[in-house]
Amino acid sequence: PEGIAIGAQPYAYFGSRADGDIYRVSLVTGEGSTFSEGPGTQSLGMKVDPRGRLFVAGGNGGDARVIDTRTGEQLASYAFGNAPTFVNDVVVTRDAAWFTDSQQALLYKVPLGRAGSLPDPTDVLQLPLGGAAASTSVVIEGRPVHPSDRPTAVIHMIGPEYFRTMGIPLVKGRQFTERDDLKAAPVLIVND
Repeated sequence: PEGIAIGAQPYAYFGSRADGDIYRVSLVTGEGSTFSEGPGTQSLGMKVDPRGRLFVAGGNGGDARVIDTRTGEQLASYAFGNAPTFVNDVVVTRDAAWFTDSQQALLYKVPLGRAGSLPDPTDVLQLPLGGAAASTSVVIEGRPVHPSDRPTAVIHMIGPEYFRTMGIPLVKGRQFTERDDLKAAPVLIVND
């Protein structure tokens, strides 16, 4: 299994890396079963929205889909791009579902309409991530790992309008500005 999502109902959802099946488990009884048949591609990052819809990132399938958590029915499917692509995770905001691509410097925006309606596949936007990017392996002290199995951190630099563009509200503090460059005092934003 890969990915886990928990919604308002007492269920947890797990995705299959092999065939994309969605497995649902009762958090009350611990019993579970295959809830929604997969498309034959992966089901990775998942989030349940307040309307009871499960947004699923499709990994190397380069796609995403939306599942009704009450029935297991697929409500929508979105093909994002051409290979190489790896749609890894999803965040759902009030206005959109945002999917990451681990192979390309892109975000995929699935805009949500009035009352959260799902868009036509042609309305999906590809947003290039600009700025510098880097990756580095991570070493956890006291936890020996073979070099090929080390976790990797991917770092993308963002511009001052990033959070506004993404529809992420500022809870406390301030946004980045153009003055936050290499000569300025370090600035940190923590994502809840």
